[in-house]
Amino acid sequence: MSNASEAEPSRRSWCRSDDRQPAREWQRRGRRSVGSLSVACLEAKLRVPLLLSRARGCRSGGKRSVGRCDGAGAVVVGCWGSLGRVEAGAREWELDVRAPEARPIFAQVPRAVAQAEALNRLPYADQDAIRAAWAELTNSEPDPTFRLIPPVYSDQGINIRVGRDVFINHNCTLNDIGGITIGDEVFIGPRVSLISSGHPIDPARRRSHITAGPIVIERGVWLCAGATVLQGVTVGEDTVVAAGAVVTSDVPAGVVAGGVPAKVLRPVAADDRA
Repeated sequence: MSNASEAEPSRRSWCRSDDRQPAREWQRRGRRSVGSLSVACLEAKLRVPLLLSRARGCRSGGKRSVGRCDGAGAVVVGCWGSLGRVEAGAREWELDVRAPEARPIFAQVPRAVAQAEALNRLPYADQDAIRAAWAELTNSEPDPTFRLIPPVYSDQGINIRVGRDVFINHNCTLNDIGGITIGDEVFIGPRVSLISSGHPIDPARRRSHITAGPIVIERGVWLCAGATVLQGVTVGEDTVVAAGAVVTSDVPAGVVAGGVPAKVLRPVAADDRA
């Protein structure tokens, strides 16, 4: 993890090729790779501002941070959301909407909605303009291979990161308070929803608190039409999530998952045609 004294990188910067390491290498080291966007690359370069929260965590520099302690006062990093660093294994965090830390989250909503509206007025044929509008929405430069069919919707925008050769079909919702990471070569079908935030079930806290957790879609995943992925979920490499599925827990790599809630139906076979 970077030292606190180091200069913060631009959120518009992108990972250089020398920041990328093969998934096999990362697996040997016990860390997850999301295509060419390795976790280390995300940690070092694709940052949103770190907002210290009152959520559960550890003391670091006299302030409470989201995540867990590594024994030396540092916070273990996994994904990025509106509260900054979130541990890779963390399912969710919770925040009182009246807390000062919640104000920047709500302040982002009208900006994200307005920029998504501007993007949605663009014709599909003008992908350069769509990528430029996406860069404004997410505050990060997409790869030239990124393609999207408007409309698309988001409530923050700045917590979305996409890899290379990603295709997002029309009418998708990417609510990214908890952070959304999409790896290389991912297909996202029409009307797919990635919902990284929600509210407690407890009626006493439902209106006064929000919950969130990072969504990670790994390399080569196909999310079919109308699928929904909820907060804190990772979908493993090359997996297919069937149309209309609701994914509430992690899905392993190389399988077909479907249903409500989604369950593993079978492995992906080399000779699959449908």
